[in-house]
Amino acid sequence: VKARSATREVIATYSVDDIFIELVIQLPQNYPLGSISVESGRRVGVAVQQWRNWMLQLSTYLTHQ
Repeated sequence: VKARSATREVIATYSVDDIFIELVIQLPQNYPLGSISVESGRRVGVAVQQWRNWMLQLSTYLTHQ
C-alpha cells in the first residue's frame, strides 16, 4: 500500500501466485462529502467479468461507509 498525499491517492497492490492486482483509490477534495473514485491499475490472471464485479462491489462498499 502506497499513499500519495499530493494527489490524494492510495495505491494498493496484491499478488498471489500468478494473480497480480493494483487498485488506485482517489479521495476528492471535499471528502467525506464527495464520493471516492476507484480505478483499476493493473490486473493479471483475473477474468474481465470477475474484475468488474469486484470493482462494483468495492465502489459500492466505499460509497456507503
